[in-house]
Parts: sequence; structure tokens; C-alpha cells
Amino acid sequence: MPHSSCRTSLAGFLEAYFIKPNETELARLSGSQGDGFSIEEACHRLIDRGARCILASAGPDGAFCMDRSGVLRHFPSYDVDVVDTTAAGDSFTASFAYGIASGFSFDDSVRLAVEVSTAVVQRKGAQSSIPERGELLTMIERLGIH
Repeated sequence: MPHSSCRTSLAGFLEAYFIKPNETELARLSGSQGDGFSIEEACHRLIDRGARCILASAGPDGAFCMDRSGVLRHFPSYDVDVVDTTAAGDSFTASFAYGIASGFSFDDSVRLAVEVSTAVVQRKGAQSSIPERGELLTMIERLGIH
């Protein structure tokens, strides 16, 4: 079962268009904690409870998405030497939100989020590891996002 604070706030939370947990948060929200944890099963549980779209960040495994179609989609990460993961999750979420707010497709926004968080983990520090606007624009161009 989710932590009691998760249970009481989950109803309103499920009304959001996107839910963006990491793997630990996904397990807690879905009540899927334990040795048999499955991202797919956890996403199904939240979809069955009314969620519209779950975008779960999964560290070196990239990200997974499920909407009400019930199909789990994988957006793989890159194999890199990890230096510091401090700002990776926040950078993932921020760059995904930037993509959506900029009118990029869902898939392109997730691809950008994976790209940015992959760059972040290769650098030391939190704020100092986050790409600046010029680097972000270069990533967008390299990914072919329009």
C-alpha cells in the first residue's frame, strides 16, 4: 500500500494529465513495492485507478510511458559514465515540461528529457550540471525536434 499521505491525496493527483514519478514514487503510488515490482504493472494500476498518462523516469533505463491504451512504451537512455545524479530527476521533469510548453510532441519532449538528464549525470554538481539555453537548443537541433 502507498504511504498514508499518498493515499489521501491520490484521488486529486490522478486528475492531472501527466503523472511523472520516478521508480520509487511509482512503486509507492501504485502500491507495487517489493521484490516483484514491475513498472508495467505499476502503471496499469494507476491507469486502472483513473490516471491518464504516466511518465516514469527510470535512471539508467531511461523512461517508460503508459497512457489509457495500456501499452507500455520505453524511451531508452544512453550508456554513459555517471558522475553525479543530483539534478537528473529535476532536469528530466523540467526539460519534459519545456518541450510540452514549447509545442513539441509528447515523444519529442520525452526524448529531450532523456537527453538532458543524460548530460546532467555526466557532470558534477546540481545547478552547475544543468545545460544552459544554448546547449539545450543544440540538443533540440541534434534530436531533430521542430
